[in-house]
Amino acid sequence: MKSKIKVIIADDHPIFRKGLVDIIELEKDIEILGQAANGEEAVNLIKRVSPDIAVLDINMPITTGFDTVRELRKSNSLVKVIFLTMHNEHEIFKRAMELNVSGYLLKDSAAEDIIDCIHAVAKEDFYFSPALSNYFVTNQRGIFGTLENTGIEKLTSTEKTILRLIANGKTSQEIADQLFVSRKTIDNHRVNICAKLDLHGVNVLMKYAIQNKANL
Repeated sequence: MKSKIKVIIADDHPIFRKGLVDIIELEKDIEILGQAANGEEAVNLIKRVSPDIAVLDINMPITTGFDTVRELRKSNSLVKVIFLTMHNEHEIFKRAMELNVSGYLLKDSAAEDIIDCIHAVAKEDFYFSPALSNYFVTNQRGIFGTLENTGIEKLTSTEKTILRLIANGKTSQEIADQLFVSRKTIDNHRVNICAKLDLHGVNVLMKYAIQNKANL
């Protein structure tokens, strides 16, 4: 029997937190191990129960989501982090990317996106609210700076299509389904794209795709 995805949720608004818990608990393959009302509680909870994924509000009392992730990194925690936020400002998103989180959800769409996000992150994908895609493309220079040589001309038409879908917030499995190929095929394409573009690091392909979406 396939093991459940183990999750904790940290948010200082109990009504919002309960709403997310109620939605997640409907999923048979996800188990909520606990809840926290601030970053300090979240760190202690994560150390105690060792979840696969931590869903963290960025703006929490005592310890912010950013500082919570830094504390977890110091303790070598392997938990994957999904940020919840009211912010669609590119500077906040950039700070989240610098911490190598696995997901970034806007609170006003979290109820619709949270399950897809958890499933994607559990499969080693990065996930961000689809509503953010156009915003980030419009503000791409403010997020990641400007690349003088994008290297897009090195890519095949299929690789460009995959990059465009990544920029639209599609996970590897969703891309595979849309292109009628296996997940492994998409993963191989991602490796090849990174090699051609000399891209290294967590989430860097997603960053590149967003920045260069207009050229794909």
